[in-house]
Amino acid sequence: MASSILHSQSPILQHSAAVFAFFPALVGAVGLFFPRLVLAGAFEFEMPASPKDQKLVDSLMRLFCVRDLFLGGVALAAWYNEDQKTLGAIMLLGAGVVFTDGAVNKHQTGRGAWKHWTFVPVMAGIGAGLLGWLDGLVAA
Repeated sequence: MASSILHSQSPILQHSAAVFAFFPALVGAVGLFFPRLVLAGAFEFEMPASPKDQKLVDSLMRLFCVRDLFLGGVALAAWYNEDQKTLGAIMLLGAGVVFTDGAVNKHQTGRGAWKHWTFVPVMAGIGAGLLGWLDGLVAA
C-alpha cells in the first residue's frame, strides 16, 4: 500500500506537492501587504529603529514575498498541467530555498532554523518521488 504512494505516477504525491505549494504562495501574498508580519513571524527578525531602515526592510521583505509567490505559483502551474517531472524539480529546488531560509534565520537570530528545515526532507521526498527516483523502491 505505502509503496504505491512513492511511485512517480501517484496522485497522492502530486496533490501533496500542490498542498506544499500553497505555503509559499500564502506567505508571499500576506507579506506583500504585511511585510512586518512575515519578518517577525517567519523569521523572528527585529525591525530596525530608524524609519529609513524600516522602509528598506519593508521593501526587501516585499521582494522576498514575490519570490515566495513565484515559487508557489510555478509549482501550482506544474501541478495544474499535470507535469510531474517539472513539479518534482520545483519541489527539490524549493527544498533548497527552504533550507537556505532556515540557515539565514539561524545566522541572523541564532534560532528558528527548524521552522524551515522541518519541511526540507518532506519536500525533497515528494520531489524525488515525482521525478521517479523512488520508483525502484516500489514492489512489482
